[in-house]
Formats: sequence, C-alpha cells, structure tokens
Amino acid sequence: MALSVDGRRWTTDLEAALFGSAPWTPGETRRAVLLVRNDGPGPAGSRVAVSVGDGVTGHGASALAEAVQVRVRPEGGRWSDGAGSAPVLLAESEVLPVTVEASLDRAAGNETQGGTVPVDVLVTLAGDGPPDSGGEQDGGRRQADDVPDGPGALARTGGQPLPVLLAAAGAVVAGVLLNRARPRGSDHRA
Repeated sequence: MALSVDGRRWTTDLEAALFGSAPWTPGETRRAVLLVRNDGPGPAGSRVAVSVGDGVTGHGASALAEAVQVRVRPEGGRWSDGAGSAPVLLAESEVLPVTVEASLDRAAGNETQGGTVPVDVLVTLAGDGPPDSGGEQDGGRRQADDVPDGPGALARTGGQPLPVLLAAAGAVVAGVLLNRARPRGSDHRA
C-alpha cells in the first residue's frame, strides 16, 4: 500500500498536515483528500479509520479533541457515521481517493483556543481475494465484506487451525496411551 496527498510522491508512512496549520474557528469544517494505492499483487479490501487526539496532553488538548468530529468517505461511497469507513475493495494498482472531513464544534469554548491535537488516519489493506468475491455495491464502488474491523485488525487468511490442533491433540493422546500400554521394566532399544 502507498499513500499520497498529491498523486506524485507516494510513501507507506505518510506524515502530512492534511488540514493545514491555520487556526480554526468554532463551526469550521475542513476537508482533505488522501490517495490510497494498492501496491499488492492482487485485489485487497481497504478500510480507513481516523482518530483525534490519541495520547494528547497539555492545556486544553482534551477539550479540543472532544470538540473535533471527523468522518471519512472513499470516492464513490457514502460518508461514514463516525471515524471509520465502510470496507472497499481495491484492484491491484488501483488508486482510491479518500476524503477526510474534520469539523470544530460550534460550541467549542475558550479552553480549545491555542490547542493542537493530532488527527491520525489509519488505512488498512487486507486480503487478496478475487474482485468478484462477495461484497455489495455502494454508490458505484464495490464494498468488501471481508475487510477487518477496527485499527490493527488482521484479515482472515483462510487458514484452518482447528483440524491441525485436533490432529496434534490426537497424536499426543495416542502417544500417552502407547506409553502406558508398554510393559514396565522392559527397555528394548535397538
């Protein structure tokens, strides 16, 4: 996966001031577009999550973090109800513009003045299933059903550990039973 704000410079870990550095006024809304490119060998599900003020400290920072509301919208999709997008399926090498919107509450008081809070955007790509597997249409963009929920979540890779674990447990039980069935005192080594 690669990220960009201008479509020319791509990186896997983008640090950019998406909303600029000018002071905000209560009731103001700003939007920024983040480009997400699938650099994987096949299609992948994508999800975007935004967090405001994680780990903030300092005068007024927590009040400011509470006064900022965010939402996201992958191109062709709907605006999220909160800080996370619906899952979207990206084809290999596809570029997806994602609009991130932040609004400062109209009722933000003096305690928010002069404060700064980080707005972190986490983009996850998961899976490599065929583009026609599952999903539903949403505003012209195919939605992926198997994209993990929440930051840091991993997609199901198709491994089936239960049969392997059952076979291993069966082997251990068989070994214990064979060991108990062996006559004591007889140590036959070849």
